[in-house]
Amino acid sequence: MEDNRYVINTYADDELWMLTSEEFKLCPASAWGRYEGMDFKAMQVSEDPDLNIQGVGPTIGAAFAEAALAMTAAVTDPAAIRHEETIEIECAAPSAELLLVNWLNAVASEMAARGMVFGAFNVDTDGFELRATAIGERVSKERHIPNVEIKGATLRGLAVAEDRPGEWRAQCTVEFARL
Repeated sequence: MEDNRYVINTYADDELWMLTSEEFKLCPASAWGRYEGMDFKAMQVSEDPDLNIQGVGPTIGAAFAEAALAMTAAVTDPAAIRHEETIEIECAAPSAELLLVNWLNAVASEMAARGMVFGAFNVDTDGFELRATAIGERVSKERHIPNVEIKGATLRGLAVAEDRPGEWRAQCTVEFARL
């Protein structure tokens, strides 16, 4: 079985550390992101009750899916989530940036209302409308060990941009509460 590699970026001193899965499990969930091939999710290590998340992908939809996975990573390791239930999510907004906020807030709302965590997302966008599936399972406190609850996405640090052809970045700050 291939060992996932994880990235911690403190932003305070701009240092990156690569960790193995075992090292990663020792980190607080609010302090990590995940690196898998070309997908990159980053989270800010901070004493403040918020996280800067970022998703990168070849399309806006893929970047939004990665941003939602980064948000989920604040709660638990996405690799530990079983793909047992699929939830449909739709939202719209007047801009790509506000669509990201609406999307992440819809995911956070579904997680809270259903008592679920999601380990995969399929996101399609058409202009400023989004249709997605979130795939996951009910939270198991023993297996997922959640220590934060996502409150919602904010306008702080908000950006959706095509940094170069075929590489979209979606980022914002997400507020959370420690459990």
